[in-house]
Amino acid sequence: MDKPYQAMQDIEVLPAHFPIPGAGLLPVNAFVIKAKEPVLVDTGMGIASEEFMKALKSIIDPRAWRNER
Repeated sequence: MDKPYQAMQDIEVLPAHFPIPGAGLLPVNAFVIKAKEPVLVDTGMGIASEEFMKALKSIIDPRAWRNER
């Protein structure tokens, strides 16, 4: 998992990559779209879930949206 960064005003990227032997790195990113109800577009890898949650929590607090309805 690489350091998250802001792609646009309301879009954060949680970048990661997966090594492909002999071919290089395959980008596997997730995106947080900040809105009234944030949206997580996750194309990420399950193997780095602890690191992923740490990166996600640096952008938004997932617990804040759990019981909003």
